Amino acid sequence: MAATTARYAFPYQEATDPPNGATLGQNLATAVEASLGTVEDAHDARLDVLEARTTGKPIGRATQTVAQALPDATFTAITFTAEDYDTHGFHSTSTNTSRITPTVAGYYRFTGTVTWEGQTTGVGLDAHFRLNGTTSIAGAVRIPGTTTIAAQQLTVTVAMNGTTDYIELMGRQDSAGSDNTQVNPPLTSAVEWEYVRPL
Repeated sequence: MAATTARYAFPYQEATDPPNGATLGQNLATAVEASLGTVEDAHDARLDVLEARTTGKPIGRATQTVAQALPDATFTAITFTAEDYDTHGFHSTSTNTSRITPTVAGYYRFTGTVTWEGQTTGVGLDAHFRLNGTTSIAGAVRIPGTTTIAAQQLTVTVAMNGTTDYIELMGRQDSAGSDNTQVNPPLTSAVEWEYVRPL
């Protein structure tokens, strides 16, 4: 065909072209199919984003069911051995139980709670999130230990690549010895996550 439309490049026969209905029909059908395929692909991509934001939105909550001994003056990853919900399998209760590893790329809001057993006077308690085992983010304000249960909560929104990125909730105490987290539901350490938006 000697000519195509300006916007979609659909072929058409000009007045000076020799008659060739079969070829014209085939070329036009091919061009229409390609154009519709592009539209369909874009539509499907938008539906995927919409699903991720609504019914397919990844959320989860993992909790600690066994008290964990944390050494003195050392930030230690809090382990989670149970899940209230985990829609997309970002957490394991048997392997690397401290890690939340999103398999859907995007921005996520993480909320963590470290719950401590009773402490002696003067003990300092710290918590923060750690990204990929190295980068400390979103530290909580240090609080003093008490003779009753103490808890720290912190929240952070962070970009996760959907493959290798993982986040952990870290705790630290300086009692000059080992000290335990508190497990007495609902007063127990936990981490929650929620998909916020695409990258």
